[in-house]
Amino acid sequence: MAISLKTAGTWARMVTDGGTVAIPGTPAAGDRMFLFGTWKTYTITVANPTNWTPIGTVFADGTDAAGNGTGSVAVMAWYRDWQSGDAAPAIDYSAAPTEGLWVIQLWTKAGGDTWGAPQTVTAAIAAADPFSATASATLDVPDASVVMCLIGLRDDSSTLARSATTAIEDDGSPDVTWNGNYVESPATHISSTTGFDMAADLGHRFVTTGADGVSLTTTGDPAAAESGSAKWVLQGLFVSDPKTATPDLVALTTATFAPTITLPILSTPPTATLTSVLFEPTVTATAHVTVTPDPVALTSSLLVPTVSTPVLATPDAVALSLSTFEPDVEAGAGTTATPDVVNLTSSLFAPTVTATDHQTATPDLVALSLSSFAPTVTATDHQVVTPGVKVLNLSTFEPSIVVFDPNQTVTPSPASLTLQAFAPLVTGDAFVNGAKAKFRPPHNIRVRPEAARLRVQTHPISVEIFDQDLADFTTLSDMGLI
Repeated sequence: MAISLKTAGTWARMVTDGGTVAIPGTPAAGDRMFLFGTWKTYTITVANPTNWTPIGTVFADGTDAAGNGTGSVAVMAWYRDWQSGDAAPAIDYSAAPTEGLWVIQLWTKAGGDTWGAPQTVTAAIAAADPFSATASATLDVPDASVVMCLIGLRDDSSTLARSATTAIEDDGSPDVTWNGNYVESPATHISSTTGFDMAADLGHRFVTTGADGVSLTTTGDPAAAESGSAKWVLQGLFVSDPKTATPDLVALTTATFAPTITLPILSTPPTATLTSVLFEPTVTATAHVTVTPDPVALTSSLLVPTVSTPVLATPDAVALSLSTFEPDVEAGAGTTATPDVVNLTSSLFAPTVTATDHQTATPDLVALSLSSFAPTVTATDHQVVTPGVKVLNLSTFEPSIVVFDPNQTVTPSPASLTLQAFAPLVTGDAFVNGAKAKFRPPHNIRVRPEAARLRVQTHPISVEIFDQDLADFTTLSDMGLI
């Protein structure tokens, strides 16, 4: 950061209302102008010139009425950043002063710097030769700044010597490291013997290393002991837009979370979804402090929970969110602030679930198998029958019915069948109309029982006989079955 005096300006005496103060040199965009004035009678006010900003308020070293070589002196300063087309500011007194001394200084800075807001303190100068004065308040003085000091004396002074090291100084508690000596600017003081007489001087001194809570001082050696007023103006710089710091983005790799769980029961942990976003902490820095962020370290690993049996355990999903790292840094005037880096650490999510009977288990993956349905059916007369697997087909039900007259065959109309009943093939003693058939070996009869629960119409069962000796029987009664 760099600040320098571009043009010192020229003192002008002005005791008429509406007079103007010349802008010195060749100002350019980014230059800052300072308007300094001192006058008496102290009760006269000066309106803020158009587009100029006051630095503090008007200060006077008492309430003494103006007279020849006497009377309290007012001191004041304003600033403005030069704009193309700016004209010399007009001084608007509330009444014609007995004395008024004015000057404009032109200051410049480096291209990457930004002007801070000027600060000010004041003091009354007691009559002495030489004199010294200490500001009535303290200032926080930033590094690489400049301190200007305006003094106004109640009487004229043909000479006004200023010390190179004490014309602008501090009282040492704390101490400022100054960059060079006091520079009087304009190069000489001004002294008026017209009217009620008055003198003024202005100069500056650069700062290398500042401090907080500084008490500024000033000294001078006029031709005779004089009293008056002093006004210090502190101007600092800071790096343009120090409130935004954007470090490198954090690189984060995400993978699907799918742990393997071995368990004899169903245990389905959810899949964790990991979302990465920019990390943006807010960092606040104090004046004269440099803050450098550390890199963000982020470690991600698989979640492998331990699940106990014999209960169903479903671990929660891990949720990790990252945000953009764009801290806001609030720094004082003339300071540089680089924010700290926040360390982000992620740890494994490994819950332990304890089941009953103090058992801990790592569940296996669940495998689901489908098998045939083969029920065991117990028949009458203490017989156990295991049917085969049934395949259900949907078809039209068209039974053939044989009547007792061997010359007639009846075919009923088709019936609509939705579901076929479960009718397994059973081999055993035959029952016809509730009576047990009587056979002698080796005769054997196979009976297809009627379907349970579904009848289209009543019809007799068909009986197939597998013995040639019975081929001549035409009815069941002929066979001795009923």
